[in-house]
Amino acid sequence: MAWYKKTFGKEYLRIYNNRDEAAAAREVDFILGVLNPPRDAWILDLACGAGRHAFALAARGYNNVVGFDLSEELLEVACKKARRENSSALFIRGDMRHLPFRTGFDAVLSMFTSFGYFEDDDQNAAVLKGISRALKRGGAFVIDLPNIRHVKANLVAESVGQHERGRLIQRRRFGKDNRRVEKQIIIQAAGHGEVLHEFTESVRLYSLEEITALLQSAGLRGDRCCGDFNGGEFGASSPRMIIFGRKADED
Repeated sequence: MAWYKKTFGKEYLRIYNNRDEAAAAREVDFILGVLNPPRDAWILDLACGAGRHAFALAARGYNNVVGFDLSEELLEVACKKARRENSSALFIRGDMRHLPFRTGFDAVLSMFTSFGYFEDDDQNAAVLKGISRALKRGGAFVIDLPNIRHVKANLVAESVGQHERGRLIQRRRFGKDNRRVEKQIIIQAAGHGEVLHEFTESVRLYSLEEITALLQSAGLRGDRCCGDFNGGEFGASSPRMIIFGRKADED
C-alpha cells in the first residue's frame, strides 16, 4: 500500500501538533494579503487534511471554501469540527490526481508540502493539471514546498523527542536519485520501548526551475516565489519555496 494511504490519520495530527490553528491563521493572512481574493471567491484547499487552512479562510469571511483530501480519518476530524463550529467550509474526499472540478475555483491552495507524494513524476504533474482545470480563467494558486537546497544543507539524520505515549523517533534520508526525502517515524512506549506506531513519508523535492517547468506544462504560470510566510525573498537558505501564480491566459 502506498505510504500516503497509511500515514495520514489521527496519529499524524498528534506528531505534527506544532502545525496548529494559530500557524494556519498566520499563513492564510499572508496568502490573502498576496492574492487579495474577493469575499465571494471559491477557494479550494487541496490535500486539506483536518482543514486547518480551510477553517482559517472561513473564519475570515470566505464562505465558499472546499477542502479536498484522501484521508477518511482526517476528513472525519474536519467534518466534526465544521458541524461543531457551524463552519461554512465543505469537505470532499478524493484523490488529488483526479480532481473532479472544472473551472469552478478562483483560487487553489496546496499547503505544507502536499505536492510530490507520488513516485512517478507524471502523477505529480497530473496534480498540477488538475489544479489548472479546477481554476477559472485567470484564477490564482499558491503551492507551499520545501526548498530542496535548504533541505540538503540541513537534513538531520535522526532526532529523538517526547511523545504523549513515549518516545518519538524520526529518521530521515535522501532516497531515489537524491530527489526524494524519506522519513521513518516510530513511536515507542515509555519504559519498555515497544513500537506502538510506525509509518513513513516520502516526498519528491523540486528545484524552482523544475517546478516552474511543470507549472508551465500544466497551463499555470508562477508570478512570485517567497522563501517563508513573512514574504522573505527566496534564496538558497530559504526554508520554504512558496509559489504564487495564475492560470495562464487561454488562446
